[in-house]
Amino acid sequence: MGSTRFVLFLLCALHLSNYASAYDMIEKVVCENGEAYLECPAGEIISISTGTYGRKDKTTCFHAQMYDTDCRADHTRFILQEQCQGKRTCYASAFNSVFGDPCPGTYKYLKFDYRCIPEQFGLFEFCAIPCQGETLHLDCGAGKAIDLTQGGTFGRTDIVTCVSSGTSVADTDCSFYASDHLRDKCEGKQTCDILIDAAEFGTDPCPGTDKYLDLWYMCV
Repeated sequence: MGSTRFVLFLLCALHLSNYASAYDMIEKVVCENGEAYLECPAGEIISISTGTYGRKDKTTCFHAQMYDTDCRADHTRFILQEQCQGKRTCYASAFNSVFGDPCPGTYKYLKFDYRCIPEQFGLFEFCAIPCQGETLHLDCGAGKAIDLTQGGTFGRTDIVTCVSSGTSVADTDCSFYASDHLRDKCEGKQTCDILIDAAEFGTDPCPGTDKYLDLWYMCV
């Protein structure tokens, strides 16, 4: 299992960055009220990397109603993961009823990246890298419990993860081993919510830098 964890760790890190990978990143843009069909080859499953729903420019999904170009819905990536992660096929719909409406009156779009990864990589462990200010919702389903043996870290170790307009990446060599706190909060439960914030973990490893949680967990 040790070598499997090592491969999975590398996959997760590469999956959520712009580094080279053996598995091609697929980008999808779906205009509001549209739908995209995701399909992986036999023996592979969907792994969602990033996701935003809103509007960040005046060129994507051009429309007469583009009043707000700095809006995005919260938790888009996690909603997509709940819908599609680990499946071979999936429909992703760009509807306000799915993601909420971050800018009423503005025509929006759903933009996300995913990869098709070997099925065996998703059998045992899950990785999650929620950004500062987001709430991570873990749900193992009926009859299973969260196992945080691998734990996680809170901080920043690169300039590509959880980066958007206005993000501060001043310190890329800071992290706090958050496993004890995570186990106290979530270990053995079916579901658990974690606010990604310094106050949640009781320490700020790099004040002024936007951080994220790098978490491994299992459902047992």
